[in-house]
Amino acid sequence: VLDQNLRELEEHGIVKKTIFPELPPRSEYELTELGRSLLPVIDFMEDWGESHRSQFECLDR
Repeated sequence: VLDQNLRELEEHGIVKKTIFPELPPRSEYELTELGRSLLPVIDFMEDWGESHRSQFECLDR
């Protein structure tokens, strides 16, 4: 599932994958410029979640 999600993010230009020619094979992912442009949105979502945390904690019980 993680591999599929990373592949989709790469296809959409959100992340860039670098494969290193070594054994065992190793790859790294990094945000592209487009991906970095999403950081303010992610920060806003985190702030929203924190401000509504109590509403969701009672759902877990």
